[in-house]
Amino acid sequence: MITEKFLKIITSRRFFIIIGIIAGSLGGFMYYTYYGCTTGCPINSSPYTSMAMGGLMGYLAGDIINDVVNKPKNQKSNPEKETGQ
Repeated sequence: MITEKFLKIITSRRFFIIIGIIAGSLGGFMYYTYYGCTTGCPINSSPYTSMAMGGLMGYLAGDIINDVVNKPKNQKSNPEKETGQ
């Protein structure tokens, strides 16, 4: 059963962004651990840069998901149709 408090947390502005950053950072660290190189790769040679890039990708994905889930109810799907252009 979904409670109102749980729905409020999920529909908050930053929930999906924070989850995306955490998942992306974890994915970046796992990529460094299993596939990263030690020399010659500027992104994968350090766990910190790999986690930062993963966190950035997670932020972008979380922001897209956040826009889809929290789309305002009064937003029109096709604004050109309304103006007749």
